[in-house]
Order: sequence, then structure tokens, then C-alpha cells
Amino acid sequence: MARIARNAPCPCGSGKKYRWCCDSRGRTLRPGRHPRYPCFTMDIPGADGGSLALDWLYQQHEDATVAAYGRTYFTGLEESQTRALAAIPGEMFTLMDCNGKELMLAEGTIEIDGVEMSCLELVLGPDGPQLNAEQRCYLETLGRRQLSFYEVVKSRVGYALAVRDLVDENEPVRWVAAPELSKGRFSKRKKVFGARLMPGDPWKLSGALYATQEPQTSYLIEQIRAGLATCTDPVEARRIRSQFIVFGWLHAMASLPRSFFADEEPEEPLA
Repeated sequence: MARIARNAPCPCGSGKKYRWCCDSRGRTLRPGRHPRYPCFTMDIPGADGGSLALDWLYQQHEDATVAAYGRTYFTGLEESQTRALAAIPGEMFTLMDCNGKELMLAEGTIEIDGVEMSCLELVLGPDGPQLNAEQRCYLETLGRRQLSFYEVVKSRVGYALAVRDLVDENEPVRWVAAPELSKGRFSKRKKVFGARLMPGDPWKLSGALYATQEPQTSYLIEQIRAGLATCTDPVEARRIRSQFIVFGWLHAMASLPRSFFADEEPEEPLA
């Protein structure tokens, strides 16, 4: 089949350029990775198991995985918002896609032959991909850790951030290895971001990052705390955190004007 030029009219007849239409939508179906925004923090022992797991899911159960991705990541969004997100170009699209792939693997459910199970249950099961002990341990840990909002307390520029959990005040302040984040705007005190922390010496970010602005951040934290106040099920508690952090971030992204992404041009299609 001849390759369609990315600036050519889309063959679906929408009137849009191919790059802003079916090419953009198609990219959401692949386990996208990018050297600046990897799906997982690769210097954690066994983290390459995350990429192996995603590749296996898409290779062995593509339709079910695509459905799981949409159900896990985009539930609650309007169709117009989903279209706006699919059209985001460049590295922001890659970051958004990587956040979704991590969320699907860590917390998503998938239906195989009429049976619903967690994505990790399928991956770690007897018919899953070949994984070594470190890779299995990493995936099991990823499945236990939850998203939260973190506030920067201190920073060591180029090395690490000291952060405190804004949802669970009983959590101690932790130093988190974050060479890239600690160089930019998140190096400043009081900056807030959503993330999943992975234990270690030092602790590290799993790779997903959700940045929101006030007053939205305070509202989302209040909603999470209200939901957790009467929740006793740890699985449901994790869902409540993710629901507000992820949905709030996606809703904000879909509302941004296209001019915001004017300088974001993808150099190559995602692989």
C-alpha cells in the first residue's frame, strides 16, 4: 500500500490533513514511547518489563487492548474532547499517550473471551510474556502503587525533588530522583504535579506526569479527599485518585486552544 503523505487530504473525506485526522487517531492505538517522555522510568530495575508487557498486549490481544485503553483513559470525556486530544501534535501527544498506556497497564481491565480481568493479571498469568524476576517484581509494584498529587518542598537542581503527598498527609516527605523535572519549572517550591512514585533508594517517578493549574488542582484534591473519606476498599481508593487526577488533566488538555500547541510538530510518526 502506498504511504499517505501526512499533509495530504485525509482519505476518509473529512477535509482535514491526514496528519490531523486518521493518522493522529491511529497513533493512539500503538504503545508509543519517546526518549524524552518514556512510558516508564527505565533506570528502575525491571522497568523494561513494562514495555514488554505493553508490546505483548498489543500483539496478542490488539482489539481488546485498544478497547481497554479507551475505557481506562477516556471514560467520561465527550467525543469532541477525545477528538481534540487525538489531534494534539508533537511531544505533548506522546506524553499524553504514555500516561494512558501506563494507566492501562497499572490499573486497567481487559476482556478476553468474555472474561474481564486486570491487564496485569493477564500479563503476569501463565500465558503471559516471558518475564524475569526483576520485571515481574516491577510490574507487581506498579500495580500496587497509586497516583497522587505531590508538592515540591525542596529541589536539588539536576538531581532530585523532595515532595509531599497532598492527598495523604500521613505520607512522609520523600526525595525522588528526577533529573529532568528538577531542572525546569517543577524545581520551584509549591509546584504541584500528579504522579505515581515507585519505591527504592532513592524513590523514582514511574514515568507518568499530570500537571494541572490552580484553582483546578485544589478542586481535584478536595474531590479526592471527599471520595476517600468514606472509602474502605483499596482498589476503589486507587480508582478515585486516578479518576480525578487523570480526568482533570485530560479535560484541561482538551480545552487548550490549538495555538497553545503551535510549536509542537512531531518529527517522526510514533512507533
